[in-house]
Amino acid sequence: MAAKSYTVAGRHFRRQGDLDATIKERLNSHPRNVEFADDFLAAVVNELHPDVLAADVRVTRFQYLTWDEQARRGMPTANGYRGGGIVLGWFEPLGRWEDVTVYPHRQASRATDLRQALRVKINPYLPRPTDRDWCATPGCPARGLQLEYEHAEPTFKQIADACLALMTDQERETRFGYSKFDPARRTIEDCIPDDHPAVRLLFELHQDNRWLWLCKLHHRNVGAGPERGG
Repeated sequence: MAAKSYTVAGRHFRRQGDLDATIKERLNSHPRNVEFADDFLAAVVNELHPDVLAADVRVTRFQYLTWDEQARRGMPTANGYRGGGIVLGWFEPLGRWEDVTVYPHRQASRATDLRQALRVKINPYLPRPTDRDWCATPGCPARGLQLEYEHAEPTFKQIADACLALMTDQERETRFGYSKFDPARRTIEDCIPDDHPAVRLLFELHQDNRWLWLCKLHHRNVGAGPERGG
């Protein structure tokens, strides 16, 4: 199969890797946690992002926020996502900042989005560590609030996939009516009804699953991930 090519801002890229490399170079040329403009990155979002095209909006400016800056601002992304930086875009004519990926051509699958939504949905109901709890990794000194819940058996993916099997094709394809730029429909986990069979199974499978505590480094290698945003 021939490699997929792209044309963005009048520039042709023979391979996705070439486009990705240019995006990464442009993104990393700007300082973190401050507002900046970049015509090429704007063209990537405005020409390739399906949700942006569907909503007939345009991004004009960006911010690339570190995980620490998200936490300092009290942004829900600091806890809702799994570490790493996040890109915000200023969208017109909406006149507001929205999280957005500058790699829209390689966005996560519908299934991945729904698994993440289920993870966020169950998170408030999981146990919380105390000062008596330690990271399960031998020799790791992390304890207490440094720890996170790790699904051991079954894995979270196994749990989530069993839940996804209870969703209809339409529910999976539309992500339960998700709309990135509609405040009432912009979080997939809120679009999934609490009484949906998939959600009921999600809670049932957490009744007697095996789990353990891990620190952020051993659980998800915080700080090593790519930028995020939808």
